[in-house]
Amino acid sequence: MARRKIATDAKRARGNAGKRQLRDNPKPAAAGPEPPPWVQKDRVALGEWNNQVAERMRLGLHTRLDVNALGRYCCLHSLWLDDLETVRHEGTTQEGKNGQKKHVAYMRLIEVDKALHTSDVEMGGTPKARNSLHVAPTIADPDAELQRKYD
Repeated sequence: MARRKIATDAKRARGNAGKRQLRDNPKPAAAGPEPPPWVQKDRVALGEWNNQVAERMRLGLHTRLDVNALGRYCCLHSLWLDDLETVRHEGTTQEGKNGQKKHVAYMRLIEVDKALHTSDVEMGGTPKARNSLHVAPTIADPDAELQRKYD
């Protein structure tokens, strides 16, 4: 498996041991707290969006290029919770033609969990991923920003 590339800011923060010239990372424009229309249709996904956006805006990580990726993450989160609830009520197995087989919701729960983990790693959602981020807060109080939007 190939090693994951390290962001330029992370290389600078760690010290440029190789002394090679480092290219600057592109700086995409910041995005507002509005979710894509398809996230607004799912109450659970919208709740996760609001939680994620508030913190990402505070850290200066929410850009226009991230809106769709974050929207997908929020919808996956909603799907994961739905499947988890189904598995809790119906179990991990179901009756099949030849006896017991794994429940469809259980199988999807595993696949969605893998996708969520990948998104978490890519977007700085795990402690290890956050260690490599070099960010500067841009909004002092994201809750006030969201409150103004909904007032």
